[in-house]
Amino acid sequence: MILLLLTLCVCGCSKFRQIRPLSARVVSIMPEGFRTLNIMLETEIDNPACQLTLYDVGGQIVNSGTIIGSYAVDPVILKAKSLDKYHVRLVLTLSKEMTIFGVMSLLNADVIKKCTIDVEARVALKSGISKRFVYKDIPIGNYMNF
Repeated sequence: MILLLLTLCVCGCSKFRQIRPLSARVVSIMPEGFRTLNIMLETEIDNPACQLTLYDVGGQIVNSGTIIGSYAVDPVILKAKSLDKYHVRLVLTLSKEMTIFGVMSLLNADVIKKCTIDVEARVALKSGISKRFVYKDIPIGNYMNF
């Protein structure tokens, strides 16, 4: 047990809080049926900590109090002590109030800047130790490149 805790500390508990997304841009959007969009994102992430895996990543995207939809992201392995770009597949399932055409009309830089995102994720070290993180109401416009 002590060895597991020591591993977590050696990787830098405080450095986990310094991991930050710097930017993101939409590479492609492919509709899948009437309620689902497969979105490929290119994200730039600064990871001053050890190698880790992000998994069970998901949440909601909200525009002016209206839920656009919920999303899930494929697992991503972040390289240790790196500033790198990652291609990430995001699957967006639209809420009942939204249509694919409605979402396409939101793909305007001014509208996207007003949207927020809720994020839940698990972060795991190579050793298997993991922690769940939850972030609410993150402005998308802070990270998107238009």
